[in-house]
Amino acid sequence: MPLIDATRNYLDGNTSTVEARLSDFAHPVPPTVKGRPIWEHLPRVSELKRDGHPRAALVLAEELMFAMQDAACSDPAWALDIYVAEVAALHHGLGQYSDAAAAIRSWLAAAPQPQHAKARVNLEKRLAKAEEHLARRHGRNPAPHKAAWQAKVAEEKRLPATPRAELTGKARAPKKVAAAKWIPSTSVLLEDEFVAVDFETANRLAGASACQVALVKVADGEVVDQLCTYLRPPEEYILFEFSHIHGIDRGDVEDAPSWFDIADHIVDFVGGAPVYAHNATFDASVWRGLDRYYFTGTYPDQFYCTCRMARRLLPHLPDHRLPTVAGYCAPGFALNHHRADSDALACAHIVAQFQRSRGQHDLLPA
Repeated sequence: MPLIDATRNYLDGNTSTVEARLSDFAHPVPPTVKGRPIWEHLPRVSELKRDGHPRAALVLAEELMFAMQDAACSDPAWALDIYVAEVAALHHGLGQYSDAAAAIRSWLAAAPQPQHAKARVNLEKRLAKAEEHLARRHGRNPAPHKAAWQAKVAEEKRLPATPRAELTGKARAPKKVAAAKWIPSTSVLLEDEFVAVDFETANRLAGASACQVALVKVADGEVVDQLCTYLRPPEEYILFEFSHIHGIDRGDVEDAPSWFDIADHIVDFVGGAPVYAHNATFDASVWRGLDRYYFTGTYPDQFYCTCRMARRLLPHLPDHRLPTVAGYCAPGFALNHHRADSDALACAHIVAQFQRSRGQHDLLPA
């Protein structure tokens, strides 16, 4: 099968160039505690303080601070002073001024450049206040430390406020991805076998006007099977309105099978594999329309959209039409757009490339 042979070179070939381009858009991995980003624990710290459990709040706050500091060692952008300030404030509230000062001093000595000027000044202010208390406790003159604290208070007031999401790191992390109807989980995306599909329709009346269908099965990165056929629409749906787009007219489908004729073959071809289409809402509506008209039960259990996936994984593209996304993910593939076989192969290329691009998977549901 020439189409299969030609496609293997792209689906199973060297994609280092595309991988490199995709990796440019990988998102930073946030510091975590107990499997959750550190900022998600801050409400719990506040709750423990409100409920009169400052020592428990301190234990959790120190966990968050240590996770932040570990992350900052490999990526200075995670150097977030607010986590040190939280620990210092809790020590201060417990009268542990030496511990508060030590936490701040050690961080300031090791920390990279501050991410937020106001947060750094806030830390320096807290350090001055802790040193003032220590001076009083040990019978030393607190005036220099008080003056330093007052200077930092004034400096802090002059600086513009920073959104809390930036202070905590939440703004820098990938947005949470809610499970979406047309977007697979990472585990589904990485399944060894999948099917790509494309329909062409004669007109806009209903799914029953489908005049061509193509399915491509990929296993372990290679095209292993392919089905492409014209379809003869029912007589009441056979008006050809879109011939100028796909080049199919009534003469092409006169001797073609109906959907009912190939329904069993479709079910066998798909099996239990996840199915992908580019702009799947269209292909799904056609597929359901065919099942409704012919009383067949062929619609797949798992149906996903590479267009919606591309919007999430490749937001930098100028648009997310099939030629654009296929051109990016499989630059050597010659797309014959609006031919069902070519469009289905292009969709398969896109899914195969998304399977390889592991750095993007944090943008998909778990």
